[in-house]
Amino acid sequence: MTETKTISISGREVHPAGKAVVVFGGAGFIGSHLLRRLASEGIGKLYSVDIRNPKIRVPGVTYVFGDVRNLTDFSVPDPVGAIYNLAAVHTTPGHANHEYYETNIQGATEVTAYARRAGVDSIVFTSSISVYGPSEDVKTEDTPPDPESAYGWSKWLAEGVHRSWLSEQPSRRLIITRPAVIFGHAEGGNFTRLAKLMRGGLFVYPGRKDTVKACFYVEDLIDALFYARSLKERSVLFNAAYPDHYTIEEIVKTFKAVHFPKAREVLVPRWVVMTAARLLRPLALFNLGIHPDRVLKLVRSTDVLPLWLLNHGAVRRGMLASAFARWSADTLGTFDSLGVEHVEMLRRAQDRQSVLGDEAGQTAQMQTAGAAQEAAGAGSAMFMDQPDAGQGERQKAGFAQPEAEIDILHIEEETGVHAAHGVEGAASNKKSAA
Repeated sequence: MTETKTISISGREVHPAGKAVVVFGGAGFIGSHLLRRLASEGIGKLYSVDIRNPKIRVPGVTYVFGDVRNLTDFSVPDPVGAIYNLAAVHTTPGHANHEYYETNIQGATEVTAYARRAGVDSIVFTSSISVYGPSEDVKTEDTPPDPESAYGWSKWLAEGVHRSWLSEQPSRRLIITRPAVIFGHAEGGNFTRLAKLMRGGLFVYPGRKDTVKACFYVEDLIDALFYARSLKERSVLFNAAYPDHYTIEEIVKTFKAVHFPKAREVLVPRWVVMTAARLLRPLALFNLGIHPDRVLKLVRSTDVLPLWLLNHGAVRRGMLASAFARWSADTLGTFDSLGVEHVEMLRRAQDRQSVLGDEAGQTAQMQTAGAAQEAAGAGSAMFMDQPDAGQGERQKAGFAQPEAEIDILHIEEETGVHAAHGVEGAASNKKSAA
């Protein structure tokens, strides 16, 4: 089947001219890609509201530091035409239940309150397929929500907060998307780990090969969001995923066909995975980053159908290979195996090569060889949903505004950063930026 992209719409077509765009959670994975896209298409006034330094720093974006749970004093000096609310505590398990509710629901309350104060009539909110709850059944936008986790419940309730805001004025517009696994440059999650394993030469199937894992490339998600905005409908809800019901085996083989042809595949019996989950349960109490629920997620399908996108012709079947090719191009073939900084280093080396010739070319070759060598040791790990290494550093909530760089809030949407950083976090960000 011919590989295709989603419908591509320019950000200039769907955002009011002369008005700013504010992205809550703009320093994270999806937010960074959204801001990069908007900046490249000439949207001049862009604000990232976050608690962390951006995964991908975008020239021309004003970065503001803060806490989404308290936006009482937040404002920007420009009229705002659109808000994107991407901020959330995400990783499950990984946080106390109250953290999901406090951040995701209170964050929705604060963002909509800010929209009222600023007179903003357009909000895009990223919810989650977790609102459907775990099941092997196919889920569409018509499937009644049945969340099981605190994260799923918090997202479902946050949707309600945004809908209440929508109902107050007929001029308001709301787009809610429920993303599946979103992958791409700077993701740092399961697909990045998958690429590391395959680059190392070995992928281990945990328990079964037919687990369906709904997924979507980050740039295709942005295309879908812009398409939804272009319709001028007052309210839109859509699942963000490919419609192909991709299994882990199909994902691995698609990766392998072009990018990692020498990678081997091994199946660990399901009883081993289930036994491991039982044995690991006592360790969950010690917060060691190894949780039985993460192991169980490996054998549970997330079979989500993007019925709204399909009905509107905004997504097509057979897009996974194209997505991997675009991801490869965006990371110079590294698939983030050495992180964002190394990818940018390789990109700069490539740029220098076009100017300086052979000497810069040798530099790029050496750096690429180093990427392959470092990634080669990753083949022994399983394809598991693990929290970020720095996730255990919890800090008190607070609010600060560094002088050198305005930088405000983020609760990492895809990789599960904690709800708030206090004054210490602000100082750290300021120091890093300097």
